[in-house]
Amino acid sequence: MIKNKENYYNLLRILLLLLIVLGVTFFSISRIKNLKENHVIVIGIAIKNTHGTGNDGVEYKFDYQGKTYEEWCFTNTNTIEGGKYFVLCHTENISRSKLLEKCPVPDTIEKAPLNGWQKIPVKAYQKNVDGYFKTFISD
Repeated sequence: MIKNKENYYNLLRILLLLLIVLGVTFFSISRIKNLKENHVIVIGIAIKNTHGTGNDGVEYKFDYQGKTYEEWCFTNTNTIEGGKYFVLCHTENISRSKLLEKCPVPDTIEKAPLNGWQKIPVKAYQKNVDGYFKTFISD
């Protein structure tokens, strides 16, 4: 009888864990879909790399509609401090913006328009932007 009870509780734990994972996945995908629908491209400057257990990232700042914002996002690169990168700026919730670490700003572009760009101004980088969304969303 005890063995059956242990198996039952183990099964409940597994189901609960599965529900949590599915919930987090759904939430993440819906946030990325929302970013895809409500973004402009701006220029950000990486201020500081941050390191921790499982949450390496970068603090960055960018200007949008005449205001300067500071945000943080996960990154796979730890040597980007001080560089200029394009940012997917969420137009409705700035804190959901995303620094595009694979899209450094070329020296020929000094600043973004006040309201940002609708598409990234470097055509070669559009694959990275499309790839970011395609990784999580299938149209």
